Amino acid sequence: MYDFDFLDNVRTRSPCGMPENATGTGIFKTKLITGSKISITWHMAFPHGGGFRIQILHGNGTILHELTPTNNTNPWYSISNSTIQSYLATLPSGFTCDHCIIRLTRNAKEWSTPSGPYIFWSCADVEVNNFQCNQLNCYHGGSIASNCNSASAVCSCPNNQFSGDRCQYMNECETYADCNNNGLCVTINQDYYYPLKQCFCSAGFYGYKCSKTSNLTVVMPNDVSSYSYTKLDNSSEIWYKILSATNEVEVIHKTLSTSWVGLGWRPQGLKASCQFFPPGAAPCLISGPESAVGEGGNQPEGNSESTSKPEGGAESTAQPEGNAGSTAQPEGNAESTAKPEGEGGSSESGGAAGNLVTHAMDCTDMVIGSARGNMFRLFDYYSRDRSTPRMDSYFGGEDSITAAVGSESNGYTTLRWRKQLTAEGTTDHTIQDEVLDVIYAYGQKYPYSHQFPSGLHNSHRLTNYYNDDELKYHGYQNRGRKSLNFFGDSKLVTNTCSGSWKTGCTGNSCSNNLQWNIYNDGTVHFTMSAVTDKWIGLGISNDHKMAKTDAIVGWVGKVAPVITDRYISSYAPPPVDAVSNVNLLEGSKLNGTTTLKFYRPINTSDSQDISLHGCHYFIFAIGGQYTDSNFAISKHASTPFITSRKICIDVNQCSKSYSPLGIDIMTSTPCSGSWGTRCLNGQCASNLRWNVYNDGTVHFQMSADTDKWLAMGISVDKKMPSSDAIVGWISQGTAKLRDRFLKGYFIPAVDAITNVDLINGSLINGITTLNFKRAMNTSDSQNDVSLHGCHYFFLGTGGSYDDNNLDIGVHPQTPAVAKIPMCLYASRCTQFSPPGTGAAGTIFTLIHLVIAVLSVLISSIF
Repeated sequence: MYDFDFLDNVRTRSPCGMPENATGTGIFKTKLITGSKISITWHMAFPHGGGFRIQILHGNGTILHELTPTNNTNPWYSISNSTIQSYLATLPSGFTCDHCIIRLTRNAKEWSTPSGPYIFWSCADVEVNNFQCNQLNCYHGGSIASNCNSASAVCSCPNNQFSGDRCQYMNECETYADCNNNGLCVTINQDYYYPLKQCFCSAGFYGYKCSKTSNLTVVMPNDVSSYSYTKLDNSSEIWYKILSATNEVEVIHKTLSTSWVGLGWRPQGLKASCQFFPPGAAPCLISGPESAVGEGGNQPEGNSESTSKPEGGAESTAQPEGNAGSTAQPEGNAESTAKPEGEGGSSESGGAAGNLVTHAMDCTDMVIGSARGNMFRLFDYYSRDRSTPRMDSYFGGEDSITAAVGSESNGYTTLRWRKQLTAEGTTDHTIQDEVLDVIYAYGQKYPYSHQFPSGLHNSHRLTNYYNDDELKYHGYQNRGRKSLNFFGDSKLVTNTCSGSWKTGCTGNSCSNNLQWNIYNDGTVHFTMSAVTDKWIGLGISNDHKMAKTDAIVGWVGKVAPVITDRYISSYAPPPVDAVSNVNLLEGSKLNGTTTLKFYRPINTSDSQDISLHGCHYFIFAIGGQYTDSNFAISKHASTPFITSRKICIDVNQCSKSYSPLGIDIMTSTPCSGSWGTRCLNGQCASNLRWNVYNDGTVHFQMSADTDKWLAMGISVDKKMPSSDAIVGWISQGTAKLRDRFLKGYFIPAVDAITNVDLINGSLINGITTLNFKRAMNTSDSQNDVSLHGCHYFFLGTGGSYDDNNLDIGVHPQTPAVAKIPMCLYASRCTQFSPPGTGAAGTIFTLIHLVIAVLSVLISSIF
C-alpha cells in the first residue's frame, strides 16, 4: 500500500482507501503473536477533533474485533485528547488469521454532518498466529536471535539509524559522518514522524545525505536585475529566470518563516485523470463515500493522518510501533471560502476523470526545503492530492534538482535552487513558456491558523504541536496560488501615462490583454479583453490579495455590454456598488474574444472605491457565469492573474495627456436647448436640439456620426429601465422613426401607439440627422413619459437595424446621459409658434437659438 495521508470515506473505497498490493510488489504481512500486546503508532499532520478507533478486519473488510474501547453511544476513543499518536493494544486471545487487516480510523468531528462522520483511514496487512519469536519478521535488514524471548521479542538492527522492536523506524542520520561530512545531523521531527533526524547541508552540497555537489553557493546574489520577480504574499516572494544554455529554471524563494517552505506548479487545464497515479492506487478512488458526507457538507481544512508504513517494506502495512507516514500539505487556495475549494463531497476520480483537477494540490510538481542558519535541505516532491507531498523517489522517480543552497537569517528562510525544465517522469511537469498554476506554502507555528476549531483547542500541545521544519499542515494563512509564467513577466509594460499587460501567454500569443491610459482630466481609460464568453474583471489591490480589492467586472450580454463597479470585502463574489463610478465606452464579442472599454476617475467620493493614485497591484480575472437581469456573477473559473509589481499612477505627470472623450456642451431654457456629447474642438460625437412650442409640442433634432440607428431617451432618474425612447435610422435615403419604451436592460419593443411624428431625416457624409416632434403629454401613460418638467436625456447609437421587422441590435457604446436634468415648460412658451415643415425642413428658428444662448452650461462628461 501507498501510505498517503488523505485517504477519506468520501473519495476512497472502504475499508482502507488503498488496494492490496497497490505497489505491485506483493502483499507484505507483519507477523504478530496471538494474544500479544502491540504498540501501534501513527503520525498526524492535522489534529482533528473526534478521537480514533482501531479494529481488526477480515481481508474482505469485515470487522472482526475492536482493539480500542467502544460503546453504543460513541465508538471513538480519546475524544478529549486529539494529539495522541500511539496506542498499546492487546490482540484477542486465541485469535488467528492468515491475512487480516489492522485499521486505524480517525473522526474529523469538525467536518462531520448529520448524514454521517467524516473519517480518515489507514491500514496494515498482518498475519496473527501462535508464532515463535524467531519466526517474526524484521525490517531494514534487522534480525532476531534464535534464542529470543517471545514475551519481549526485539529485532537487532543493522546500525543505529534504525530503531523500534522490529527496526521499523529509520532516521536519515545519527552523526556528521552520515551526512558525508558535508552537513549536520539535525533533530527535526517528533511524534513518530520519521526520519526524526535529517541531514542539513553546507553551501556547495545538497541532496540525500548531502551527497551531491552544488555550483550554487550564494543564497541571494547582489544583483537580481536579470530575474523576474513575483510577490506571493506579504511574507513570501520569489525571483526566477530561465537558463537557456542549460535548459534549467532558477528560483530564489524568500519567506518570513523559520519552518519549511514549498513551491509547486502544474499545467493549466490538467484533467482529473492525472490522479490515477500511481496506477495501483487508482482502483480505490470512488464517486461516492462509504459513510457519505453530503454533497454540501463541510470538508476538512487540512490533511489528517497517514496510513502506517513499514519503513523499508515494499508496501504500506501498519507495524507494531510503526510509522504512520507524513504530513501537512500546502492547500494552495488563496481564495478559499468557508469550504476549501475542491473539497466538496464529489469524488476526484471515476466519472470525473475527464473534468479538470479541482484542488490546487492535485497532481502538482513541488520543491520543498528548510534551513537552519547556513545549513539547509531541499528536495523534489510530488503532490498527488491533498495528501502530504512525497519525494519523487517515493514514487520511483528521480530528483531533478540540479543545484541548491539555502539559509535562515533574521526569521527569513531563503532557498535558491535550479531544476531541469523538461520533465523526466510522471512526478515532474515540464516548465514551458506558458502560464502555469502555481502554489506556495510554508509551515505554521503557534498561534496557528485553522479555518475551523481543531483538536488543538484546549490541548496541552496547543503551543508546540507545529515545530520548525516539521512538514505538517501549513494553516489557513500560510499558503496561496498564482498563475505564473516562469519565463518572465516581460509582457507587463509601464510608462508614465500608459501601460499594457498581457497574460495567459504561450510564447508570444496571449489570450488576455489589459491596456490603460492616464489623462489630465483625472481619469484612467482601460481596455480589457479575453478569449472567453464569460465575465472578465479588473481588480485594484493594495496587497495583491482578493479581500479589500476594488473590482470592475463586465461582459457582453445578449442585449448589450455591461460594466459594473464592485468591492471585494471577502472571498465571496462581490456585490455591485450602490454608486457606480465606472463608465462603459464600448463592448464587443468577436471571434470568441470579449472586449470592454471603460474609464474611471482616479479619485471618487465612494468609500468602496480604491483611489487609483499611487501604486497598486492589478488583478485580471475571468469568469464565471453572469446574469444580465440582476448582474449576479459566479466565481472565477481559474486563478486570477496578478501583476508581478505594483502599477503606479500619478495624474500630475500627465498634464499633456488629453482625454479623447472631450466634454459635453449643454444649453437650456424652458423653451429650447441643445446638448452636444464628447465634443473636441467644437465637434461633437452626437447632438440633440429641442424647441418647445405653444401648440403643446416639442420639436427635436438629433444627429450623430453613424450610419446605424440613432436614439434619444427620456428618464426621470438617469436609469435605462422605465425610460421613453425614440429610435430611428436612414435606410436607402428613407428616414425611419419609432416610439419605444425601455422596460429593462434589454432591447425596447415598438409601442403599440406611436406618438412621435417624423419631420425629415438625412444621412450626409456619415452624419445621420433626424427631425421629429412629440406632444408634451400623450394619452399613452403606459409607454410615454411626459415631457413636462425636468428629465434626463439620453443619446445612443447602434447597432444594426432591420427595415422589415424594425428590430435593432445592441448599442456597442454606452449611451451618453445628461449630467443635469433638462426642464421643459410649455406654459412659458406661449409666444413661440411651430414653424412650417416643408422640404427645407429646419425646425429651429433664429430667435430660439438666441434665447438658448442665455443659459450655457459647459460640464465635463465626467
